[in-house]
Amino acid sequence: MKNSEQLSLYFAKQLPALITAHPTFKFIGLKIKESPEQIALHSIYIEKDESVEEFPFRALVTVSDWDGNSEEEEFFLEALTADCLLDKLQNFDKAGSFVFFETPKSASIGTVNMYPQPMFCSLFPELGEFDENASKEDAQQLKLKSIALFNDLMKRLESDTNRN
Repeated sequence: MKNSEQLSLYFAKQLPALITAHPTFKFIGLKIKESPEQIALHSIYIEKDESVEEFPFRALVTVSDWDGNSEEEEFFLEALTADCLLDKLQNFDKAGSFVFFETPKSASIGTVNMYPQPMFCSLFPELGEFDENASKEDAQQLKLKSIALFNDLMKRLESDTNRN
């Protein structure tokens, strides 16, 4: 995967045209929701399955508590067109508030099934490898670095969009 500074970032409204023009592209969208009780990562994996005619556009949405204190929620959506899929995602989880980027060909739908920290480490190599045996202090520092990286992506996307 590329470093976060090298990624092309997109808002949800840009995806239908990209998916239609480049049907082999896969996208991941990320959103972090913070509340006093928890920090949750909402992630979306989007692809077009060329082997399926009826509903070729599909998305897997997962919601995970960053610290693993609650069960992960998982939702699968399908649609006939990219526009319909994004409409479903917008109604389902306000897809407009996600940061989307193209994933490498090696990424799969299973990528968004990972817990938040291992997912961030696999998507953003500058964070380093995930160590499940790290101390609580090191795990907390990695979590804070990951959240800061996400916030930087969101700011960059908003800045790029305002310039265009």
